[in-house]
Amino acid sequence: MSLLIVEGDDEIRDMLQWAFASAGVESETVDDGRRAVAWLEHCRPSAVILDLSLPYGGSDAVTERLQALYGPEVPLITMSADARRRESGATGARAMCFEKPFDVVRLVDTVSGMVCSFPH
Repeated sequence: MSLLIVEGDDEIRDMLQWAFASAGVESETVDDGRRAVAWLEHCRPSAVILDLSLPYGGSDAVTERLQALYGPEVPLITMSADARRRESGATGARAMCFEKPFDVVRLVDTVSGMVCSFPH
């Protein structure tokens, strides 16, 4: 299993993948909602990091498909620079939202803890 990073910005996506790899967390990346939904159809992630401002399919479609396939057990970490989007983002005990710009060390530590405690 691996962490799924869904981020439309190439630089942020690459930085996150590098940061998680440095922390020993395997990750896969996609750049839009449509690709994220397709990925979820074939793989159960350990956790999902989801940009709330995605092209093609959008974050709502990704969240709905994630929950339909795997329920609320897969941790969902959303990211947004828009305060209104943060309020409508992830909900539940295994969900949280990070405000952009975010502290990458805090994000990696938080998600690494979730992934390590996730029952595979």
